[in-house]
Amino acid sequence: MSKFETDVFPEHLLSDRFKSVFRHWNDIRGDRQMPARSDIDPMEIRSALPCIWIYERADDGVFRCRLAGEEINTANGRSIQGLTAREIIGPKFDQILSKRWAYILDTPAIFHGNTTNSPARRVVERMCLPLSDAEGNPRFNMGVTDYYDVVPMARESEIIMELPLHVAFYTIPDLQRIYPKGLEEDYPRLGR
Repeated sequence: MSKFETDVFPEHLLSDRFKSVFRHWNDIRGDRQMPARSDIDPMEIRSALPCIWIYERADDGVFRCRLAGEEINTANGRSIQGLTAREIIGPKFDQILSKRWAYILDTPAIFHGNTTNSPARRVVERMCLPLSDAEGNPRFNMGVTDYYDVVPMARESEIIMELPLHVAFYTIPDLQRIYPKGLEEDYPRLGR
């Protein structure tokens, strides 16, 4: 079990960037399952903006990038705003991320993942939070990704398949760890 895998969402272990995003999201959420995208105040999370990303799920289930900070664009080797997740990541998106992202919105749940001790010495930490549209429908995944690379930056699409990822989901509103049924087979590296 990595230091980030606990039974309760590990806010106290998050970096300052991640804490600022989580606390803002949780504060504006109030007693709702998730805040609306329009509730997000960029000034409240300005230190994290370079590593923020937002994907919108269309009615047909396709995820499209609506916002990507500079660190995210650098990790992808280009600006990814406006592209679908499959255009950015390739078929690996369908294998690994599409079910995870849908689960985050449909449950709803918070996602936290990190790599540790990878052979490539690349360390990545990621948190994903659900957002609704103006009508309250679960529509957006807002994420924060930090790349703590010891070696030169890898492209995001390479990171998805190469690195062992410790994955954890947490319920809303009580922030207790859950083990989603059906995701175990899809994520053989699922941290437990």
